[in-house]
Amino acid sequence: MDTNFNFDVNKIIAWMTNRWGRRSSLFLILFIIGIGLLVLLTDGAISKITPPQIILILTCEVATFIFWYFTVRVPKNKQGKIGIALSIYAENNEQQRLIDSDFIQEFREILGGSESRELFHIVNIPRHHSLRIQTFEQADSYRRVARCHMIVYGRTRERKENGKSIIKVSLNCEIVHRKIKAEVSKAFSQDITEVFPGKLNIDSENECQEFEITSNWLGLSARYIVGTAALLSADPDLAQSIFEPMYEILHKQKPKLPAIKKIKQRIRLRLIDTYAFQITYLHSLWDKNNNSIYLEKTKNFLNKLGKIDPGNYSARLSRSINYFVLDQDPQKALKEVLACRGVRDASWRYNYAFLLAYIGRLDDAKNAYERAFDHTDHTTIPLQCEIFIERVLQKEPKKIQLHYFLGLINWHGKGDLNQAIKDIEKFIELAPDDAVFSKMKRIALANIETIKGELML
Repeated sequence: MDTNFNFDVNKIIAWMTNRWGRRSSLFLILFIIGIGLLVLLTDGAISKITPPQIILILTCEVATFIFWYFTVRVPKNKQGKIGIALSIYAENNEQQRLIDSDFIQEFREILGGSESRELFHIVNIPRHHSLRIQTFEQADSYRRVARCHMIVYGRTRERKENGKSIIKVSLNCEIVHRKIKAEVSKAFSQDITEVFPGKLNIDSENECQEFEITSNWLGLSARYIVGTAALLSADPDLAQSIFEPMYEILHKQKPKLPAIKKIKQRIRLRLIDTYAFQITYLHSLWDKNNNSIYLEKTKNFLNKLGKIDPGNYSARLSRSINYFVLDQDPQKALKEVLACRGVRDASWRYNYAFLLAYIGRLDDAKNAYERAFDHTDHTTIPLQCEIFIERVLQKEPKKIQLHYFLGLINWHGKGDLNQAIKDIEKFIELAPDDAVFSKMKRIALANIETIKGELML
């Protein structure tokens, strides 16, 4: 008799646990409490209820509602943290206990390690809510309620396969980021698919060990995904704070799991992208404001980039500019640019031609500019070069040969024939009739006649 009673009580508790988060359950509980207290306090004489008894019943009802609300509400991410919501629903209470105690706890410890403790906050969505999350739209709705940047959601179920008990885990993820181009979004989705643990089969006999491996995989992939989203959303500082510690950890490891191997390979590439983004941004500020403090700031990123990708093309170009502007060492700048030979891009060719012109190798500079013009498919680079040369001439007006090459850029690079004539005439006016400039002046005069002929067409 007692055994049956205990069994029934356990079933009732399980039934209530599964349905606790429903509003219908709340109304049922409030109804039972209200009727129960009404009968208990009045001994069945409901018509004789007193105002203090009504207040007591209402107080109990309100207290019950508050208790229910705080136990079923969706937890919120901490302010200033990268919130990752976890919603993994198991088909029974025992499985859910294992998921919460082994898998989620392990994931929490991995993601909250010393190198990222200040960045992330894990929000565990209660089971009664996880039951309702089955689609992307539902997951996104809960992610927004939890004020998180990312949600990992899925289900587990235990099945028998070949006489063994297998826990089947199905996981999905959804992350918020700024609006990006369709092709970039597609590539990002593919990236997530290749590194994220989607469908897994875990042997129940080794569940603790396999949960640990899976949690480590999920933790690494979550950080990688959040970091990549930050980079795509033009937040390189956040991306750097995520990728750098990951790179330090994985660089020393030899992972066996294929997905973690991919993460290790891609972390290096994403870190290169992050440093390149920082350098490009600082160079754009320098280009806009002509303030060398921005070039000084690139040194840190160039050093870091040089350690993980010594031959990086954009880094070499940036370093050559630093050597020329900050160190005033055109020879070191020239050496850095020459290391870019073989790259099919016009930028290094323009830099190379300018440096030859600056140090006075006029014939070589003219030939280099002609080759640069042949490789130019847009006007952005010539325009940037024009602005840079004009700034150099403001500081060093004695570099009169630069007027001639400025004319070539306007002629062949930009197609601005009138300005080209003005620049070349300025060179002819300033250049003395000596051994250094006499040949170039004759060529310049011929160039003017040619340009005037083109204007007549």
